[in-house]
Amino acid sequence: MEFSVKNGNAPLSTPFMNNRNCSSHFLASFLFLLLLAACNNKRHNPGAVIAHSPQEVQLKATDIIRNFIDYAISNNNKIDDSTALRQLPIAQMLYEKNQYNLNWSKEEKWLPLGDSLYNFIANAKLCGLFPGDYHINHLTEIRSMFLNDSNAKGDRKNVTLWSEADLMLTNAFIQIVKDVKLGRLSRDSITLRKDSVLTNEFYLGQFDSLKQSGSLSQMIQSLEPKQIGYQLLKAGIKKFLDSADNRQFTFVPAPGSDARKWRSSSRRMSVRFPHLRALRLPSVMAW
Repeated sequence: MEFSVKNGNAPLSTPFMNNRNCSSHFLASFLFLLLLAACNNKRHNPGAVIAHSPQEVQLKATDIIRNFIDYAISNNNKIDDSTALRQLPIAQMLYEKNQYNLNWSKEEKWLPLGDSLYNFIANAKLCGLFPGDYHINHLTEIRSMFLNDSNAKGDRKNVTLWSEADLMLTNAFIQIVKDVKLGRLSRDSITLRKDSVLTNEFYLGQFDSLKQSGSLSQMIQSLEPKQIGYQLLKAGIKKFLDSADNRQFTFVPAPGSDARKWRSSSRRMSVRFPHLRALRLPSVMAW
């Protein structure tokens, strides 16, 4: 049904028609945004891309790695909501040089260097580093999924998982080179030395040397400081870690800061630790 008011030969639109036109434009814009979001999501999150043979893993991984990198470039270095590649520019150069092939695995199996790098990350504290800086949780999860798929009929066929793991290991490798050579702390807090001494070519050269020698420990040793103080400190780390207290504590807000949060935390603590009820606690706390 159409509403119009004649004014000579030109019909005048009513408020009803204006509202209908606005609604149509809004709906069209909304659908366009949904389509755009869907396209972007498909681009960086292909889901479980399944290979039908070990050789097909190698072929499909190149496109997936390329898409992950392209997405990360425009998404603050992130390949997903929780995984950021801090060394993305150098990683991109390395993959371009390697034609986006997998670096740490081949045909559904980890290469020896892939195992060596993961083991180094898992024991990074022995070098004064932190495994959490190198994607240890996500890598461990993926490796466990592959280990549980002993018949190679499930997760081992998932090219997306192999690609994600490869990207994280490559990023971790570059970060380890930087941290061992220059340290984890920002240069302005411990030294006036400029990080520019580590050029992109330096990182690429370290990767080439690793591939040629096949020894990660040898490469790490070549990057470490030669001062005797460093060597003595490193030698004492294992003893320190063996005696370190790694317990995790539950932090409770101070009573005077926020009474509501204090009472809420106290109730949760009383459930987990009933013996706390016998303690003399501030009167602000109500059980």
